[in-house]
Amino acid sequence: MTPQTPPVPPPVLTAPVLKVRSRRPRVRWTADLLIGTVLTGSIVMLVLLAGLIFPAGTDVMDLSARLQPPHFTAPHPLGTDPIGRNVLSRVVYGGRISLTVGLVSVALSAVIGTLLGLIAGFFRGPVGAVIMRLADVQLAFPFILLAITVIAIIGPGLWKLIAVMVVSQWAQ
Repeated sequence: MTPQTPPVPPPVLTAPVLKVRSRRPRVRWTADLLIGTVLTGSIVMLVLLAGLIFPAGTDVMDLSARLQPPHFTAPHPLGTDPIGRNVLSRVVYGGRISLTVGLVSVALSAVIGTLLGLIAGFFRGPVGAVIMRLADVQLAFPFILLAITVIAIIGPGLWKLIAVMVVSQWAQ
């Protein structure tokens, strides 16, 4: 009797392991980027939490505290106006309007510009040419001149300002 050797299992074929590198560039956190991110985030959080930080609002008057100069240890760090209102609370509440105008106008401009670009690319030919000529005409006008003219014609208002910004910046 000869001893039998155990059967050898067949070799296992494995695919080579490939290292997949992301095509997305990595963000380098420099000191400038970090400081800018922290400052911007702080300002946005201050504006969003204005109701909690300044519960009295912007219209509370204190005639005994009229025209106080800015002083960081005082109850009014940026001082008061001629009728005693806190300047810091007015600036922070005003930031809400600025943030709203900026975000809404940029978002709507991006949507309109993207849709018109998709339509121009999909249909090509005369439709694309007309849309591109509209974009060229739009880009030829200076923004401030167009904004002043349109606001003078249609009148002031927050949503009218947003509409003017959307209409004048969709091509950018």
